[in-house]
Amino acid sequence: MSKQFRVIRNNRKEIVRWLNEETQPWLYSAKIKLLTSCNLDCSFCRWRVSNNQARKMLMLRDLRAPLRELQAFKVIRIHFSGGEPLIHPEIVGVLRYCSDVGIPETAMTSNATLATKEIASDLFQAGLKHINVSLDGDVEGFHGKFSRAVAGLNNLVEVRNSLFRKQKISIRVSIVVGANNICILPDLIKRVFDIGVDGALLHE
Repeated sequence: MSKQFRVIRNNRKEIVRWLNEETQPWLYSAKIKLLTSCNLDCSFCRWRVSNNQARKMLMLRDLRAPLRELQAFKVIRIHFSGGEPLIHPEIVGVLRYCSDVGIPETAMTSNATLATKEIASDLFQAGLKHINVSLDGDVEGFHGKFSRAVAGLNNLVEVRNSLFRKQKISIRVSIVVGANNICILPDLIKRVFDIGVDGALLHE
């Protein structure tokens, strides 16, 4: 007997009650890992360059039908991650397709090292509404391209503030806390808020 079947059997009464209610919970968001590779070598990441993972990607042709089905389920947000989504050759097209089929919000987690002003403009124009930038500090074993990541974060904020002020685009940083960056966290958080981000998420 599969684990999934046991879960259903053990919760049968609750499931029947849920199905019979007029107001039911609904699936409002989904997360899609677009690819299995990155351009950085962070020590804690399974997709780091030195792992030599085979690069596998979900292309737009693979995603069209699932995205339409998610929209039919009234999903309102799709969050794309990887690996690093900005090395995906069709990322702008994927975001645009979400908008075209009626998914109101798209989000992304990125290290931002490739986020030029042109790319930032393309992402926001395609409908990206939320971006979490992984930024863990200029210390050994974490992002070895810290200056590029900060530059990319600056580009995202600047383009958002200058060209897309009316679109309510959220830019936050996502920080993995470890022994080698915990002492610099106050300065790091102050620095990113000085750039103009909307929030910071801390992870163990």
